[in-house]
Amino acid sequence: MTVSVGDIAPEFSLPDQDKQVVTLSDLRGAPVLLVFYPFAFSGICTGELCQLRDELTTYTDAGVKVLAISTDPVFSLKAFREKEGFDFPLLSDFWPHGATAQTYGVFNEKAGMALRATFLLDADVVVEVGREVFEPDVHSFTLFELLRANRVVPISLLYRRDLHEEIGPFREDLPVVGDWDFNLRLAQSGRPTGFLDGEPLAFWHHREEAEGAEANSVLDRADEHRDHDLEVRDAALRDYVRRHGAGGLLYVTKYFQREIDLLHDHVERVQAGWGSCRPGWTTSSRGCRRRWPRSATARIGSTRASESWSSGWTASRRPSPTPAW
Repeated sequence: MTVSVGDIAPEFSLPDQDKQVVTLSDLRGAPVLLVFYPFAFSGICTGELCQLRDELTTYTDAGVKVLAISTDPVFSLKAFREKEGFDFPLLSDFWPHGATAQTYGVFNEKAGMALRATFLLDADVVVEVGREVFEPDVHSFTLFELLRANRVVPISLLYRRDLHEEIGPFREDLPVVGDWDFNLRLAQSGRPTGFLDGEPLAFWHHREEAEGAEANSVLDRADEHRDHDLEVRDAALRDYVRRHGAGGLLYVTKYFQREIDLLHDHVERVQAGWGSCRPGWTTSSRGCRRRWPRSATARIGSTRASESWSSGWTASRRPSPTPAW
């Protein structure tokens, strides 16, 4: 791996000569000068670092943080620093041996040492602190998954341009969720869509502390995501009601709301240790049960129906045709 101008600076955490760990991402906000050199106490390296020492104010006055990195152990670096009077940290890339030098493309494997190299990191450099697969549990492009939330970010979707003629382009009037709206239309079109196997080819950056143009909209514009998510869902719901009516949706909405309310009531009773039941309810071995007056109890043959918090309406069958009260 090599690092070029404009690349993301590979993250590292290395101990200095006093065994204090220095992490690159902790230094963000100020320029950093990384100086890789082969060995402590070697003639050329000593001369190079001594020149840095003598000209250090040139860098510090400009707000630049200087870090020197070699594959020497911390004990050698401590002695080297004390002997030469260096006022900047000497970082040890000793173990895993040369790992940081390798990520910057400046490690000589045969000699087991860092090559001589210098990197100036801009104050606004984006430092990679981690990498993971987006939605690793999703293995297919389905409408079922997309109805819950967007599962495919724009930079990872590759399609032919003539798709726009069939399903339309991205909606420019729909901020932050335009890609989700497009993916929903693609999934509804029935066009075969799949995943490319192998190494990931697209990277979606989460800059959790960034703001404005540098930030990821999912984090920095969460309120807009919520509002426009509802806008897309409401438009689809209106279209459905125009075609099929609101009857079924009104029923299931009320049904699920009642079940949720009953579940919340159950949780509250469990957390309260089966405390006193709410007005109109009585305590039984199964928890709280609605107390019905005699005239309100439905009787059909040997069956009596009563409402329970645990399962909505329940029916208990008694052996006698005349229930005992």
